[in-house]
Amino acid sequence: NVIVPALCNALASANSAVRSGTEGALLTLERATDHAILFPIMANVAHYGSARVRVPLLEMLAQMVHHAEMPRPQLLVRHILPLSMRLLDESKADVKAANGKLLSALQGSLGNTLVDEATKLNGANYHKLRTSFPDLVQ
Repeated sequence: NVIVPALCNALASANSAVRSGTEGALLTLERATDHAILFPIMANVAHYGSARVRVPLLEMLAQMVHHAEMPRPQLLVRHILPLSMRLLDESKADVKAANGKLLSALQGSLGNTLVDEATKLNGANYHKLRTSFPDLVQ
């Protein structure tokens, strides 16, 4: 897909009108498109795209996960959780805060599966998760 990555990258625009229009377009796509199509593309752009795109995209993903009527756990575990786990090492405060919102939304959708899956992805992830976001892990 070409449109979704282009829209995601436009979130980094210095022009506020472009950013606002892009957010609206992505929200419209989110309502009209299956998350199975959007989540992998958006997670890929958030991980490999411009650093300026990362925060707004993480926040948008958090909203999508939180507001999804019936999120499919396997979709979240396969695409969104690994992104969030990779960003646990991020040192920038704004990215860390946005990732915290995403992790919180994931916990709301996945429950205890979040911790179970985090330990499966990498043995150190549980420790990172507990250290970085102690409220998410009991």
